Formats: sequence, structure tokens, C-alpha cells
Amino acid sequence: MDHRFLDQQRVRGVADSTLRSYAHDLLHFIRWWADAHKTSAITQQDLTESTFLDYIRYQSDQNPPPGLRAASNRRCRPRARTPVQDHTEANMRNSAARVVLQGPGDLSQK
Repeated sequence: MDHRFLDQQRVRGVADSTLRSYAHDLLHFIRWWADAHKTSAITQQDLTESTFLDYIRYQSDQNPPPGLRAASNRRCRPRARTPVQDHTEANMRNSAARVVLQGPGDLSQK
């Protein structure tokens, strides 16, 4: 598998879970391609609208479709928070509360 796309996404700073999802999706596409075309070699010229429509049709014929399977297997994990994030969020809540309770004009006096 050509990892240039995944490398570019890593440089962009996407989350590790997103990279894993992209890698899984690419692997699924490559396996479909190899089965449908009897080769794993893919050129840029092969990647046409027709190719992607064929792949989407293939996906929709699966039971359940890949999107539904993936959605049912997702696990939501809360992200670790830093003390700075907690402090900043608390300050924002307190500031918002002052605006609601005192009105925006009163903040300059505090």
C-alpha cells in the first residue's frame, strides 16, 4: 500500500483514530480493487469516477454496508484534559456567568 496519503494526513495533524480509519478504508478499497481487477497495481488513471461508483455499488451490496458496521463498532473515549484546558474552560464559564448576571457593561468595572 502506498502510504503517501496517510503520511500527508499525519503531517496535517489528524488524530490517530482518524489515521487508523483512513488506513482501514484504503485497505478495504485495495482489497476490492485486487479482487475486481485481479491485480493490486493501481495507477492514477485507474481512479476515475466510474471506478469510485463501482466501489460504492460494491459497498452498498454488502450486508450490512461498511458505514453501518463501522458506526456500530465505534467506541467513544473521552480525551484526556490538561489542567490548562480545565482552567481556561472554568474561566470562560465564570466570565459568561458574569455577563448574564451583571450585563456586559458591568464587566469593565471588575
